[in-house]
Amino acid sequence: MTQFWMLTWPIAGRTAQVARLCEATGWDGLLVTDTQCLAAEAFVQLSFCAAATQRIGLGTGVTNPVTRDPAVVASAFATLQQESGGRMALGIGRGAPVTLRRDP
Repeated sequence: MTQFWMLTWPIAGRTAQVARLCEATGWDGLLVTDTQCLAAEAFVQLSFCAAATQRIGLGTGVTNPVTRDPAVVASAFATLQQESGGRMALGIGRGAPVTLRRDP
């Protein structure tokens, strides 16, 4: 079965609104980028998304197991899985480095 998921940047105060819009417009799921130094905390934002929606899948796109302690990730996702009624997907990968370039 093919699914279509949206990817969003976690913005405090806005991510749950994006999740509701995603669900209302028929997407199958919403992935939240996990970049601890550049955006709102992804796991916290996913908890708000879980509370704001009923149907869509939710997950990380992606979590880096080097910058996130695996035991903490496991605990956080177990909690999110329970709170969301089993709608969580844990995306794990290296992510992509973000480089800020300054022109001379």
